[in-house]
Amino acid sequence: MISRIYNSMFILGILIALIACDNKETVKQEEPGPSGVATNLYVKYNTTTGEITSYRSYTNTSRGITEKEIYYNASGTDGVWFTSDDVISQARIYTLDANQNVIKDVIYSNAGTDLEWFTADDSVVTYWVYEYDSNNLKTRHIVYSGFGDDAAWGTADDVIATYIAFEYDSAKREIKNISYSGAGTNTSWFDSDDVVSNYGVNEYDSNGNRTLLAYFSNAGTDTVWFTDDDLTALHQTSEYGEFGITRLTSRNGYGADMIWQTADDVIATYNNTEYTITGNPSRLITYGPGSDSTFFTTDDNETRYTSYVYNNSDQFIATAAYNSAGTDATWFTIDDQGTSAVRHEYDADGNLTHSFVYTGAGTDGLWLTDDDILANYTVKTYAQGFVSEKYYYNGAGTDGVWQTADDVLYDKYVYEICNGC
Repeated sequence: MISRIYNSMFILGILIALIACDNKETVKQEEPGPSGVATNLYVKYNTTTGEITSYRSYTNTSRGITEKEIYYNASGTDGVWFTSDDVISQARIYTLDANQNVIKDVIYSNAGTDLEWFTADDSVVTYWVYEYDSNNLKTRHIVYSGFGDDAAWGTADDVIATYIAFEYDSAKREIKNISYSGAGTNTSWFDSDDVVSNYGVNEYDSNGNRTLLAYFSNAGTDTVWFTDDDLTALHQTSEYGEFGITRLTSRNGYGADMIWQTADDVIATYNNTEYTITGNPSRLITYGPGSDSTFFTTDDNETRYTSYVYNNSDQFIATAAYNSAGTDATWFTIDDQGTSAVRHEYDADGNLTHSFVYTGAGTDGLWLTDDDILANYTVKTYAQGFVSEKYYYNGAGTDGVWQTADDVLYDKYVYEICNGC
């Protein structure tokens, strides 16, 4: 729970970098079914009429890994959704190896000249190939953008757009990923003269905690990659305590010495995380340098924070994001001004059933009170310990009252439970 809540508060650029850096997340599937779920549907609705506009069906392995996604954008000649003549707009097929690693991911845009889907002449948009080592760690991620001179997809002369190579330490932790955008002067891919476009580096402490996350996007003044003057798009160091990350520092320059992680690095900001006595994060606080313009001195000032609330069972029940100390000019008091809040509800089995997102503090001006302004909410139902349905509502309907029958349904997921998986 700690990691999930903490990561949810990262800015968008950090999220993108973390996804790229996490080997398990390189193959990003929209909504893979959990283990024990055989198939699932994603259905999208017209928020004015309430009618279905499109849906996607997913077929999963017994471990919840998606093997096939089919996108439908019309109900077919019978005018009825979820029947055999529904119109397919796109398909995505995943090929798995014996260890259920995704080794190929192909997107198809139409049924080809025979007008029959899932035959050899379906039109490919793009595809990805993934390679693994004997430990099932991804070593290469290749993106293909077109076919070659033979005008056939899936052959040796297909056009490579880019690829990422991954490196690991003896503990199987990713320590580097390098993205390549060209085959180099010899026009041959996967050799030493391939053109680097960017790379990421991870470092870890003796407990396996990641202490450095850095992404370098420019080779620097010497124009040579993997040297001290490489320029970064993201450079974060993390410090840890008993329960997890206690400080995350973001840097946006290496200072006059042109060497990273030295005293003159240019700090952009830092976050401190506070924890409850049971180990749950209670606040994530972002700091600025204060009037002396120097970080890590006594006048560093809070610029925003996020608070987390738990019930007596240590379930995460609410969070609120604040960006002003309010009229009393004192942070962490009741009049702090915020930007958003979320509440969660659980059933008797501890399953998360409702999540409510608020974008205003209501007439009392206080967050996490009954008159907060609701923007949307999600409802989950369960069967056999798995999520069976998930509904997302983004409007109160014509009666203007939330959680009534006419709430505006934007989309939903429906899962088929696989008995015996």
